[in-house]
Amino acid sequence: MTLSDAQSKRAEAKERRAVEARERHILIGRAVEAGARVELHLRQLFCALLDTPYAGVVAAGESVDNLVNNCTALLKVHSGVPRDSRERVEANLKNVRNLMSERNALAHGLWLGQGAEEGDQREPILLVSKRRKAEDVRVRTRAEVEKLAADLQAEATAIFEWTLKVLPDGIRRQQIYPSSR
Repeated sequence: MTLSDAQSKRAEAKERRAVEARERHILIGRAVEAGARVELHLRQLFCALLDTPYAGVVAAGESVDNLVNNCTALLKVHSGVPRDSRERVEANLKNVRNLMSERNALAHGLWLGQGAEEGDQREPILLVSKRRKAEDVRVRTRAEVEKLAADLQAEATAIFEWTLKVLPDGIRRQQIYPSSR
């Protein structure tokens, strides 16, 4: 192999890694965007359950975990929600908690690409460090990340549609927010 052949091979491998990184960023972006949609619809659900024009002030500062906990608590005592319908959205909330945990690992973890050689099919690894624990090394396939994005989107849609069907007045209530002055 000549020097120019070796340089050409290195350049091709570098370009291949750059393309893989761009594709990975787009895929992670889809999961992050679907997670943002989940957050929006959780806030809408929370506001509809409270059914007050001031609920948005409280919902705006809440984490997903707190929104899930508060919505679950409100569902247990809300007199306008039939039991069978409540159980359905409670299942969505449980799914959301797990999916958003995985979404956060994807969004905040460090991705290390693998497969620099042509034909190398190893998946990229993800290093996740949480709450002062050592890094958790995870392998995530493209299919797993695509499924996560699709599952998040499906849960967001289910929560929104449930809220619109079961609490139509609450979701349509105008929210009052403090002025930004």
